[in-house]
Amino acid sequence: MGQSRRAFLKGTAASALIAAMPSVEANPRAPAPRTTPLYPNPGRLVAVTDARAVIGSGRVDETVVQAMFDEAVMRFTGLFSSPSDALASLFPGLTANSRIAIKPNLINSSTPTRKELVKALIRRLMEMPVGLTPSHITLYERHSFSANGYTTQYFGAPVNLVVDSTFPDLGYTIHCDGKDRPYSKSLHDADYLVNMPVLKDHGCSMGFTMAFKNHMGTVNPGGPLGICSNKRAVLDIMANPVMTGKQVFILMDCLFAVINGGPGGSPQAVPATITLSQDPVTTDYFGRGLINDLRRAQAYAPKPGTYIEEAAAPPFSIGIADPSRMNIITINYTTPLDERYVPVGWTLSDCYPNPFRGTAEFLLDMSAPGFITATVFTIEGRREATLQNGPLPAGTTSIRWKPSKSREGTYFLVIDNGKTQAIRKMVYIP
Repeated sequence: MGQSRRAFLKGTAASALIAAMPSVEANPRAPAPRTTPLYPNPGRLVAVTDARAVIGSGRVDETVVQAMFDEAVMRFTGLFSSPSDALASLFPGLTANSRIAIKPNLINSSTPTRKELVKALIRRLMEMPVGLTPSHITLYERHSFSANGYTTQYFGAPVNLVVDSTFPDLGYTIHCDGKDRPYSKSLHDADYLVNMPVLKDHGCSMGFTMAFKNHMGTVNPGGPLGICSNKRAVLDIMANPVMTGKQVFILMDCLFAVINGGPGGSPQAVPATITLSQDPVTTDYFGRGLINDLRRAQAYAPKPGTYIEEAAAPPFSIGIADPSRMNIITINYTTPLDERYVPVGWTLSDCYPNPFRGTAEFLLDMSAPGFITATVFTIEGRREATLQNGPLPAGTTSIRWKPSKSREGTYFLVIDNGKTQAIRKMVYIP
C-alpha cells in the first residue's frame, strides 16, 4: 500500500497536532514587536474548488458545499475518521458548555457569506463528539440575517442570530490604533471564534475585504471610536490577544466574488472555491492572488493589498505572507458528486490484530477520493458503531474501533460506498 503501518500512523499523528492558543487578557494593549507567527499552523491553507457547487442564478448546491467543507477540514487537520472529529480538533479544550461565535459578512446581500456554507459548518459543529447544543452557537453581524436567508429554520437548529449594530462600552475593549474600543458582546461571551469572510475587493486603502476586514464588524466601524477602513486598527485587532485567543480558523467563502467596485454589487466571478486556514495572513494572501488573477483576466489592474505584508512583518508578525514558507493544498474536483464519491478501486485489510483487545485497526486503500461509510455490526445484525460517514482522500486511511461498552464476541466491519460493500470479521476480547 506504499508505506508501512508504523510510518502511516506516525504521519497521521504528526499532521493532527494543533498548536495551543494564547490566553485571553481582560483589556489587552497593542502587541510588542515579535517575530513568531501568532496563529497555529502558520502558512497552511486548504482550498477546495468544485464548479458544480454553483448551479446558476446565484444559487448554490448545498450537498456539494457540504462535501467541500468536509474535505477541507479533514485535509487541513489530517484526521479522516469523520468531518466532525476533524472539526473538533480545531477547538482545543472544547466541552459541551463551550460557546462558539461565527462572524459572517453580510454587508452585500448579493454576495454574502453563503448560508449553505454556514449550514455545512453548523451541521458538523452539532455532530462533534462533545455534544454541543445550538444555544452555544452564535452568529453575529451588523447586517440583516433574514435578508440573506439566515434563519433557524434553514439551519435546522435554534442557533443564536445576533445583530450587533451598536457597541456600548460594557467594560471590555480592544486597543487598536491608539484607542480602547468596545467590541462585540457576542465575541466577548464566546470561547471560540470562526471567521467567515467573503472574497471581495474594496475601494478603501486596504483594497480587499477578507479575513482581516471582516472584523470591521467586530469593532464598531462608526462613531468617534469607530475603525471604518482604518488599516492600523484592523491590524491591531488581528494581533490582539482577544482575537488570537479565540479565533480558531478562517473559513472563506470564494464561491462567488466581487473583483471590482466592492464590497457592494453583484458577483462578477464564480471561483466556486472555499478555503480553510488558521492563518489570516495566508488567507488574505491567497485571496488577493485569486482576486488579482480574476482582475487581470478582465483587464483590471491588480491591487497591492500591502496590509498583508505589513501583517506578516514585525511588529505584528501575525502570519505568513512568504509563499516559499506556505503549505497550500489545492483540490479541484472536475467530476460530478455522485461519481466523485465512488472509488475506482479499493482494498480493505483484515482486522489487526484479530482477536483484539483495546483497538481494532483496518487499513483502507483507495485509488481515488470516495464517500465512505464504515459501520460496526454485532453478530445479530445490530448497529454497534459508525466509524466513518463522509469523504476520504485517495491513499491509505486507518479505520479504528475502540469498544468502550461492547461485550466480548464477534463483530463485523462493513465498508459501503453506496454501490458496493466490503465486510471484515473481528473478535473482541475485553
